[in-house]
Amino acid sequence: MDYAYILASLPMLRWGEKPLVTVDEFRGSCMLLTEADAMELDRLLAGQLEECVSAFVREWSHADTQIRSAVARGRCENAGVEISAYVRPFFGCDMVTQKVVADALASKNPLAAERILDQQRWALVDEIAFEHPFKLQGVLAYAVKLTIAWRWAVLDQGKADVVIEDLIVTNLKDEVSMTRLLNEENVAR
Repeated sequence: MDYAYILASLPMLRWGEKPLVTVDEFRGSCMLLTEADAMELDRLLAGQLEECVSAFVREWSHADTQIRSAVARGRCENAGVEISAYVRPFFGCDMVTQKVVADALASKNPLAAERILDQQRWALVDEIAFEHPFKLQGVLAYAVKLTIAWRWAVLDQGKADVVIEDLIVTNLKDEVSMTRLLNEENVAR
């Protein structure tokens, strides 16, 4: 399979810039993939990481889980809640990621915090695909980065306000749930 041909036909992705190709256009340009590789790409794009079999997706899933678990840990610590129900197992531990998450959680602006986390995701994708950028890993890395890029490209200020509002509401609901859980634990003691 000539993955380099597929990747060479796609526009370069740059953090913070609107992509020149949609996810559907990208998927359409991958018609040369083998059936197994196409299925792996489709599962990745659909967010079905647990069904993926490639080393790239497994490593990416662990890296993203580390970010999500570190965020959950930080929020639980801030709320004084037991963290075991909110973290997921992952393989490996990247101390840079831990520091980036701590910096993001320290941000007063939820949108800025999300940007910091997604910049780390972008960097981790580059790192994971580094050894084989013109193989299947490169195509899968492009898919992850494209979804991240489009997430930010569609955010205008109005949508950003909605996202911030949703984040605040979700965080408040999580804090209320954690507080309720903590109160129940205290009553049970």
